[in-house]
Amino acid sequence: MKKDGIAFEIRSLSNEIKRYLDKENHPGLTGVQHGILCYIGLTSRHKDVFQKDIEIKFNIRRSTATGILQLMEKNQFLYREPIKEDGRLKKIQLTEKGQTSFLELRSHLNTLEETIVENVSPDDFAIFVKVMHQISQNITCPTEPRNK
Repeated sequence: MKKDGIAFEIRSLSNEIKRYLDKENHPGLTGVQHGILCYIGLTSRHKDVFQKDIEIKFNIRRSTATGILQLMEKNQFLYREPIKEDGRLKKIQLTEKGQTSFLELRSHLNTLEETIVENVSPDDFAIFVKVMHQISQNITCPTEPRNK
């Protein structure tokens, strides 16, 4: 199997998804903010969401997450509330505006996800997800230098 250019293929697919999300985007939100808003909306239903969760889920640095969350807070999509057990930790919650936006955006994300898997068999999709995780592990946690 030819492996040349796989990184560019992955990047190209990522760009296509980003363009789709930007096209369907809610006014006042970038594609990344859209994703974060949906993540908070879905996840906060069953557990508290903290900045560290967003850093891990979106594979972004602390400073990047801080900037994005500050802007979303300024634009009144979310707010951060200190928790009683540890005043340094702040639980992230959607405002009413954020919740309304989440419900609208979730519909667009559902459509994208349906489009992505259209004409892809469940077995092929399972393999794709497995390989995606393997590639991610190779990049983030290389075990040993590889012989070329």
